[in-house]
Amino acid sequence: MKSTSRYNTNCPSCGAQFSPLQIPLGKGNFPCPICGVRLVYAIQHTFLITAVSAFVATVFPYILGFRGLAYTLCAICLFPVAWMLGIFIAGLVDPSPAKIYTPRSRDRISLNLTDKN
Repeated sequence: MKSTSRYNTNCPSCGAQFSPLQIPLGKGNFPCPICGVRLVYAIQHTFLITAVSAFVATVFPYILGFRGLAYTLCAICLFPVAWMLGIFIAGLVDPSPAKIYTPRSRDRISLNLTDKN
Protein backbone atom coordinates (compact mmCIF):
# COMPACT_ATOMS: atom_id res chain seq x y z
CA MET A 1 0.00 0.00 0.00
CA LYS A 2 1.40 3.36 -1.04
CA SER A 3 1.49 5.96 1.72
CA THR A 4 -0.14 9.27 0.89
CA SER A 5 0.62 12.58 2.50
CA ARG A 6 -1.86 15.40 2.77
CA TYR A 7 0.75 17.56 0.99
CA ASN A 8 0.88 15.35 -2.09
CA THR A 9 -0.39 17.06 -5.22
CA ASN A 10 -2.58 15.68 -7.99
CA CYS A 11 -1.83 16.65 -11.57
CA PRO A 12 -4.97 18.15 -13.14
CA SER A 13 -3.94 16.79 -16.55
CA CYS A 14 -3.08 13.12 -15.92
CA GLY A 15 -4.39 12.70 -12.36
CA ALA A 16 -1.08 11.33 -11.06
CA GLN A 17 -0.18 12.03 -7.46
CA PHE A 18 3.32 13.33 -6.66
CA SER A 19 5.18 14.72 -3.70
CA PRO A 20 6.23 18.38 -3.44
CA LEU A 21 9.76 17.04 -2.93
CA GLN A 22 9.77 16.01 -6.62
CA ILE A 23 9.31 19.63 -7.72
CA PRO A 24 12.46 21.62 -8.59
CA LEU A 25 12.88 24.73 -6.46
CA GLY A 26 13.39 28.23 -7.79
CA LYS A 27 10.81 28.37 -10.57
CA GLY A 28 7.27 29.64 -10.59
CA ASN A 29 6.06 26.79 -12.78
CA PHE A 30 7.20 23.20 -12.89
CA PRO A 31 6.63 20.09 -15.01
CA CYS A 32 4.49 17.21 -13.78
CA PRO A 33 6.96 14.39 -13.00
CA ILE A 34 4.68 11.91 -14.78
CA CYS A 35 3.25 13.58 -17.92
CA GLY A 36 5.45 16.71 -18.23
CA VAL A 37 2.60 19.26 -18.41
CA ARG A 38 3.65 22.64 -16.97
CA LEU A 39 1.93 23.24 -13.61
CA VAL A 40 1.81 26.06 -11.07
CA TYR A 41 0.51 26.13 -7.51
CA ALA A 42 -2.75 28.03 -7.13
CA ILE A 43 -2.41 30.75 -4.50
CA GLN A 44 -5.28 30.58 -2.04
CA HIS A 45 -6.53 32.87 0.71
CA THR A 46 -4.31 35.78 -0.39
CA PHE A 47 -6.82 38.51 0.44
CA LEU A 48 -7.53 37.06 3.89
CA ILE A 49 -3.83 36.64 4.68
CA THR A 50 -3.09 40.20 3.56
CA ALA A 51 -5.93 41.65 5.65
CA VAL A 52 -4.94 39.71 8.78
CA SER A 53 -1.27 40.62 8.28
CA ALA A 54 -2.13 44.32 7.96
CA PHE A 55 -4.23 44.10 11.12
CA VAL A 56 -1.46 42.35 13.06
CA ALA A 57 1.19 44.76 11.73
CA THR A 58 -0.80 47.77 12.92
CA VAL A 59 -2.16 46.47 16.23
CA PHE A 60 0.80 44.51 17.59
CA PRO A 61 3.30 47.43 17.75
CA TYR A 62 0.59 49.61 19.34
CA ILE A 63 -0.02 47.01 22.05
CA LEU A 64 3.73 46.84 22.70
CA GLY A 65 3.72 50.59 23.32
CA PHE A 66 5.34 51.94 20.18
CA ARG A 67 4.18 55.40 19.13
CA GLY A 68 5.10 57.93 16.45
CA LEU A 69 7.96 57.15 14.08
CA ALA A 70 8.93 53.98 15.97
CA TYR A 71 5.34 52.69 15.55
CA THR A 72 5.36 53.43 11.82
CA LEU A 73 8.73 51.75 11.23
CA CYS A 74 7.71 48.76 13.33
CA ALA A 75 4.42 48.36 11.45
CA ILE A 76 6.15 48.65 8.05
CA CYS A 77 8.78 46.05 9.01
CA LEU A 78 6.27 43.72 10.64
CA PHE A 79 3.84 43.53 7.70
CA PRO A 80 6.01 41.41 5.34
CA VAL A 81 7.03 39.15 8.22
CA ALA A 82 3.39 38.64 9.24
CA TRP A 83 2.39 38.08 5.59
CA MET A 84 5.08 35.42 5.01
CA LEU A 85 4.17 33.73 8.28
CA GLY A 86 0.51 33.74 7.18
CA ILE A 87 1.41 32.18 3.82
CA PHE A 88 3.46 29.52 5.62
CA ILE A 89 0.66 28.68 8.07
CA ALA A 90 -1.96 28.63 5.30
CA GLY A 91 0.26 26.22 3.34
CA LEU A 92 0.39 23.88 6.32
CA VAL A 93 -3.32 24.07 7.13
CA ASP A 94 -4.71 24.05 3.58
CA PRO A 95 -2.11 23.05 0.94
CA SER A 96 -2.61 24.70 -2.43
CA PRO A 97 -3.59 22.50 -5.37
CA ALA A 98 -1.65 22.52 -8.63
CA LYS A 99 -3.25 23.93 -11.78
CA ILE A 100 -2.16 23.91 -15.41
CA TYR A 101 0.17 26.81 -16.17
CA THR A 102 -1.09 29.26 -18.77
CA PRO A 103 1.46 31.95 -19.70
CA ARG A 104 0.20 35.51 -19.52
CA SER A 105 0.74 37.88 -22.42
CA ARG A 106 3.57 39.65 -20.58
CA ASP A 107 5.33 36.27 -20.22
CA ARG A 108 5.42 35.95 -24.01
CA ILE A 109 7.25 39.16 -24.91
CA SER A 110 8.56 39.13 -28.44
CA LEU A 111 10.19 41.68 -30.73
CA ASN A 112 8.12 40.37 -33.67
CA LEU A 113 11.11 40.56 -36.01
CA THR A 114 9.57 38.73 -38.93
CA ASP A 115 10.38 39.81 -42.45
CA LYS A 116 7.16 40.32 -44.46
CA ASN A 117 8.96 40.73 -47.84
